[in-house]
Amino acid sequence: MPYVNGKRIAQIIAVVLALAADAMILFGTRYTDVTSDSSGHESTVTRSFLEVNGPMILISLAVPVVVAALPLFFPHRGWQAASVASVVLLAIFVFLGALTIGVFFMPALIAAIVGLAMRRPAVTPRTA
Repeated sequence: MPYVNGKRIAQIIAVVLALAADAMILFGTRYTDVTSDSSGHESTVTRSFLEVNGPMILISLAVPVVVAALPLFFPHRGWQAASVASVVLLAIFVFLGALTIGVFFMPALIAAIVGLAMRRPAVTPRTA
């Protein structure tokens, strides 16, 4: 069985989608603070998710990417178990973070589920 097949491609897509979710969260999410003083002067400051939460948030955002990539580190035999673990852990992350950033990782979870559910390619006997 070749290393790259439909199941692996679906898992690679899950990793790419998790990375895209990270990029969206880090650079697409904006916080706006508006303050005004007693004389009526108003100031507006817009900051990114990274600026508000600091660099330690990168560790939290790396978790779903590493979890989505987990099956890619296992060749033939361990891939199925690693894929099940990946789907379960991604589902937990999406569920626990559903009210904040978890929903951004839903496409990665769906791609991982598709990769897990795909049938294994048929093995054809080699002729000499």
